[in-house]
Amino acid sequence: MNWKRFFALLLVLALLPALFGNAFAAGPKARTLTDADYAPIDALWAELDAVEQEAQTQSAQDGPDRTLAAAQAVAKAVTASDLYVDGTLQWRGAQFSFETMTGVTCAYSPRLRELARKAAGSSVETETVEPQTSTTTSADITLIEPYYGLDPSFTQQYQNEVKKLAAATGGSSQVLKTTRATIDAVAAAVESSGVVIFDSHGSTDYENPWNEEDLVSGATTSYLLLQTGTGLTTEDYAKDGNTYHAQYMGSYGTIKYYAVDGTCIANHMTRSAPDSLIWSAICLGMATDGLCAPLRAEGVSVFYGYSQAVTFDYDYKWEEVFFARLRAGDTVAQAVAQMKTEIGQWDYCSEYLTIESARRNYCAFPIVSSALDAYPGKGKVDALQEVHSDWQLFGKAQFTVTAVSANTALGTVVPLNDLTFEAKPAENAAVSGWSLQPEGAAAVTQDGNVFTVSDVREDCTLVVEFRQRIPATVIFSTPEGASQPMQRGYVGEEMALTAPEGKPLANAHDYVFAGWTDAPVADAVQVSTVYTDTYTPIRAMVTLYALYSWQDGETTRYTTQPQNKVCPSEAFSDLDVTQWYHEPVDYMLETGMMNGMSATTFEPNGTLTRAQLVTVLYRHAGSPDVTGLPNPFADVAPQSWYAKAVIWAAANGVVKGTSAATFAPEDAITREQIAAILYRYNGEAVTEDRLSSFPDADAVSGYAVEAMQWAVSRGLISGDPASDGTLWLRPRDGATRAQIAKILWVWLGA
Repeated sequence: MNWKRFFALLLVLALLPALFGNAFAAGPKARTLTDADYAPIDALWAELDAVEQEAQTQSAQDGPDRTLAAAQAVAKAVTASDLYVDGTLQWRGAQFSFETMTGVTCAYSPRLRELARKAAGSSVETETVEPQTSTTTSADITLIEPYYGLDPSFTQQYQNEVKKLAAATGGSSQVLKTTRATIDAVAAAVESSGVVIFDSHGSTDYENPWNEEDLVSGATTSYLLLQTGTGLTTEDYAKDGNTYHAQYMGSYGTIKYYAVDGTCIANHMTRSAPDSLIWSAICLGMATDGLCAPLRAEGVSVFYGYSQAVTFDYDYKWEEVFFARLRAGDTVAQAVAQMKTEIGQWDYCSEYLTIESARRNYCAFPIVSSALDAYPGKGKVDALQEVHSDWQLFGKAQFTVTAVSANTALGTVVPLNDLTFEAKPAENAAVSGWSLQPEGAAAVTQDGNVFTVSDVREDCTLVVEFRQRIPATVIFSTPEGASQPMQRGYVGEEMALTAPEGKPLANAHDYVFAGWTDAPVADAVQVSTVYTDTYTPIRAMVTLYALYSWQDGETTRYTTQPQNKVCPSEAFSDLDVTQWYHEPVDYMLETGMMNGMSATTFEPNGTLTRAQLVTVLYRHAGSPDVTGLPNPFADVAPQSWYAKAVIWAAANGVVKGTSAATFAPEDAITREQIAAILYRYNGEAVTEDRLSSFPDADAVSGYAVEAMQWAVSRGLISGDPASDGTLWLRPRDGATRAQIAKILWVWLGA
């Protein structure tokens, strides 16, 4: 018989009357846990501590893996315990929670265990603080310090601060240390004090040491850590969805960690908080809204905390500036702005200089939740926050703020609270501005139609101005191929713009949409007004023109009238734009490599002389200077129109002449000569046999064989079809101007 489990069963049976009383039909009732409930749990934690130490000693791993190995060993010991409620162990990263037979929910946190180990054996001198009565008022200040005197990290800075604050408000101060900081004492302080300071440890229900101690991304709630579980109930420890609002996170020596979130504290309150401020000087207090949201719902006006684990160094610096400014009369918004200006926007900003590096290293960011400052949201807490809260230590000044409409026919103004007003425009009317009478009596911020007045210095009136909304229609002018429907809005009101659907059919250039303009543009290098994202109509009917850019060499040009490409072939009466040679001839004409034989004729079926082909290649090469180069050919007159081209071609090995001294410039060029000249210009060797399939391959001159091999492989010459479909090279035949244009077009890869 398993006597250990037998005695555990007896323990459970002994607890049943307290757990259930006479209400078995209605289910178990919440009850406050006693020392007897915690005694076996403390014994279990002592056992788990030994298991943890042995696992760490025996582990050959280091860092996060060693942490996980220890956690897994502890989890195994937990599930083997007679106190463990089967099926309740739940992992969150390297942290896990579990329920026990006594009604206490526990959680194992490697981070908190390490904090406790560092504090173990240390002690500090504690200041004796007499207990205060619970009849505090909103002018009174309460400091919650569960670990002062146990963990030497905590100094007397906050004890000195609450004295200064109480002196400034005329109230009293109380300090709840170690076991005096019970859940009920914390709840009483929140519901009665004007300022409550949590000077404690904090945590979440998630840990991930593999990601440089990420304790935020997987968390469902944030905890204030107390030294005592006195006053906690079975209901506090019960699971709510996926969250425990209270957990006993273990003990180590004199250090104990009882974790409570905002819901747990609120459940122990008997009345609402008095428009108060909570300064949460704990790690991870704002990692989730688990602390701030429930307490804000119970009347806490402002909740300040940190997105991540915070260092004492920066918390103490921020605290000193913040409360000094509050005592000087600043609002929370002003005090936070000043402390960030003097100290920095995030923890250790002197080491992590950019917000990106601060986020990567999980630096703490100060976060405020108030009526004017929404909680940033899960996963968005590591961010710069502009605080707007107008809460003041001495309460709002008793000045009267009213709001009126400058023209009630166009709109009215209604109060949302003493300092917030909403403008309600009539149909086809809009808010156009505001003024304050007397000027400078307060600060005013506008968010749409909602106005918030702060920093009030005397009685004042907010005057909201309205204007009549004039309908406006915007017509969009687009080229053929693009379209944009008309858009309706109001004069003086911004509207969003989008790019037109489709692209211009015109093809003279590669047109790119550049925005909208309010006047036609034919060809400009600069346009005075271009609208890309938004436009505000200035009259009832407006036309906007689609503006396109295109590149003219190094110059960017703009037009609202894209043009079609001009076809060079249309200038010549003997060119048929429907024929196979149209595109190659157009390219030759556009680049100037070939010209017409007259102003109106191209002679596509005419022949090309040797001089003409060499001149085409010379133009393609950029017509380089040939001064000083020899003319090797007697039949090339120095003053002839083709002399420079022939001299250049000979000097660069492009041509060799029909003999050592002659070039025959006026001879019609043959197909194999074309191949040879182009091959010499920039051909590459071809090893495969490309000619044997042609019946007249043996007609190719010896000097031109390699060139013809290359020309066929490149597709420059594909053969002429005979009536029976056979392809013939005809290497010594001439080629028409149109054919040579095609050969050059293919050769250039155009």
